[in-house]
Amino acid sequence: MVLPYDVAAAIGGAWLLLNNTLSHLNGTLKPPGDITYYPRGQLLYHASGHMSATIVAPAALNASDPDPDSPLDAPFAYIARRSLYYAGELSVWPGSNGSVGTLTHGPLVVASRPSWLGVVQRRNYVILRRGMGDRDVLHLWARDEEGDVVADIWWVRPEV
Repeated sequence: MVLPYDVAAAIGGAWLLLNNTLSHLNGTLKPPGDITYYPRGQLLYHASGHMSATIVAPAALNASDPDPDSPLDAPFAYIARRSLYYAGELSVWPGSNGSVGTLTHGPLVVASRPSWLGVVQRRNYVILRRGMGDRDVLHLWARDEEGDVVADIWWVRPEV
């Protein structure tokens, strides 16, 4: 699905992770899990209706390269457990525009978590123009009633 022009112009391109916070529905913070605190990430949106996201824990970024000739999988597992990536289709809900709306990631065709393959994920969004100096900020959030979680994810445009 090709994105509407105003949405594609607003969200299309690269975004860098600023913050990823998980909380319970009552507002108390949840532990960060395997990705831990201060992860790095990149989000790519394309006007043709495709997306890709990668989030990696600092520990995985600082790990030494595993020996590809070693029969041991532990070094690779250490990195994989602290990484999250997925890609798939991108669409917007009716009523969405270049400032606010709802996005759908999926169905996902690539995912580091096997249970995410084929999944559709909904994200609400707000774009803060020049929210960080001259750079736009993208706030995505999702609420999962069954999982008792609200995910708040903040992204910023890369410096030019």
